[in-house]
Amino acid sequence: MKKSNKLLIVLCCFIIITLVFFNMLLNVQLKAGNFRNDFKDIPPVVVTLQPFNHVVYDGRLYMSHSRTSQSWTDRSMYLSIGEKEKYKLEMPSNITSLLKYSYQGDTLFISFNEKGEKIGRRDYVPESGVPLHLFAPGLTSVSSLSGAIIFSGIDQKGPLALHLSQSMNFTLHSLHLPILNLHIDTNAQVRIIDNSYVDSLALTMSKNTVLTINTPDNIKSLQPVQLDASARISMEGKANDMKTYLQKTQ
Repeated sequence: MKKSNKLLIVLCCFIIITLVFFNMLLNVQLKAGNFRNDFKDIPPVVVTLQPFNHVVYDGRLYMSHSRTSQSWTDRSMYLSIGEKEKYKLEMPSNITSLLKYSYQGDTLFISFNEKGEKIGRRDYVPESGVPLHLFAPGLTSVSSLSGAIIFSGIDQKGPLALHLSQSMNFTLHSLHLPILNLHIDTNAQVRIIDNSYVDSLALTMSKNTVLTINTPDNIKSLQPVQLDASARISMEGKANDMKTYLQKTQ
């Protein structure tokens, strides 16, 4: 056997042994809990806000790849509305320099860095990290220009209007509202889940939009305002839970 072949075999064996040894060490460290998600360990910052009735959210977070190349990604925001809540904003501490909020009258505007600002990828916080969370005791309207909003509980006595941006997915958890005016922009998808109760749901749905309602019997009245021919509405739920709804449709 040629000397070069022997060296090649020895090198291959060394690589295999090294990989096996590295994998063993990695498993030991994982079991010991020595590896962690740095983003999840970032402490949150809570900002107390002045009272507001309307929210306009722009979730575009721009990232610079070079002097001439820039892209953006949509970042989600959680929103909780209820009588016990206070006007506050909770955010990861490492995006305080990126997040911007301002007031115009009784409207709160929330956005990130503007297009053209030199922000690198090191400043980007993934969705798996500490979430951006807005709290308010009650609101009149919420508009999303870009970026999804996860409505994690809405409980108020007054009506609420939601204008949800195009091509995004929205989840509405645990709604307790007398009137909900829902405007869904083109290609957006909305799910109403978790035993939501709405006395009157007024719908405006643009092209290629989808609305899915779990436990639809909890929606007492559905009022179509303007529905595009391509818009779709679906009702979901356990058969036993939907008995009353099915009886209404007969």
